[in-house]
Amino acid sequence: MEETKLLQQFAKIRTGDRAAFAAVYEAYKRPVYTLLRHMLPPSQAEDVMQDVFLSLLRTPPKEGIRNPKAWLYRIAHNRAVDVLRKGESLPLQEEMPAQGLPFEHLAAQRLDLSRAMQTLNEEERALLSLRFTAMLTLRESASVMGLSLPTASRRQKQALKKLRQQLNGGTE
Repeated sequence: MEETKLLQQFAKIRTGDRAAFAAVYEAYKRPVYTLLRHMLPPSQAEDVMQDVFLSLLRTPPKEGIRNPKAWLYRIAHNRAVDVLRKGESLPLQEEMPAQGLPFEHLAAQRLDLSRAMQTLNEEERALLSLRFTAMLTLRESASVMGLSLPTASRRQKQALKKLRQQLNGGTE
């Protein structure tokens, strides 16, 4: 959904338009969940995602926000951080690749990437997830994370280097 369309939907949500809310939910439930899944176990990610959208419905953003996508991801990120700070986080469940499927090597690669992502700290996982899963620009990701652009750039490079090392068996 384009930024202008999302802003229009937010304006409609402010007037109580449930169809606008449903459109935003359908467009963003998967990317928001994916971001949260990189920070939390699946059941908690699902709960936090629902909380984010309930918050949107109950208290839509005020007029004048410049980047509605970043606003939505910022809410999700902040809620996940709140859960982690409260110590409610559970150990992440490992997903087992499907056996005997033609694409089982892809499932194994996905599991390797998931394991490697878990070696990163919370901030690194969130930053990479915002950039490459939520498809935010580096500037938008920095804004969501509350980081300066140079700091976000440096930390993203560090996180990618760590991830690369993990995927290469600890060597670069």
